[in-house]
Amino acid sequence: MRTRSVTVVLAAFGLFAVLSSGCSDSPPPAARKQAFQREADAGRPASNPGAGNASLFRLPAIDGKPVTVRTPAALYFFTTWCQYCRQAYPDIQAAADRAKAKGWRVYGIDVGERPEAVANYIQQYRPHYPVLLDQNSLVANQYNVPGYPTFILIDRNANIVYNSHAVPGDF
Repeated sequence: MRTRSVTVVLAAFGLFAVLSSGCSDSPPPAARKQAFQREADAGRPASNPGAGNASLFRLPAIDGKPVTVRTPAALYFFTTWCQYCRQAYPDIQAAADRAKAKGWRVYGIDVGERPEAVANYIQQYRPHYPVLLDQNSLVANQYNVPGYPTFILIDRNANIVYNSHAVPGDF
C-alpha cells in the first residue's frame, strides 16, 4: 500500500513537470538571454552618482537601442494594462511637459511587457518622452516599485526626492 502511494505521488510529480515545461509563458532560453543582454546595465549605475547629470542606469527603447537615464530624472513606471495609467494619462502627459520645461529629463518605463504591447500603447498615446523597456523588472525592483503608476523624481545629485503613485504636481 505504501509503495503504491509513493508511486502515485512520483507519477503525479512527473506529469506536473512534463505539463508545466510546455505551458510556460516565459520566453525560450535564447530569448531570455537576448532580453537580459539588452538590459545588461539595468539596475546598475552607468557612472558615479552624486555629481550633477549623473547616469543612473540603461534600458532599451522600443527600437532596441540602449538609452542611458541621466539626472535630473522624472521616472514614470507603468504597464499598458494598468487602467489607472490610461485614465490618468492626460495628467501624466501634462506633468511630463511641465517637468521637461523646467529642465528635468522624463522617461516612461514600461515594466515586464513585450515590445509589441508597448508599441501599440505608444502609437495610441503618443507620449512626449522616451519609453524604455524594463522587461525583466530589474530597474523597477531596484527602485522598489510597488505598483503602477509610480512616479520617482531624482535630482541632479542622484537623490530620490519624490516617490508616489500620485502624479507630481510641483512642476
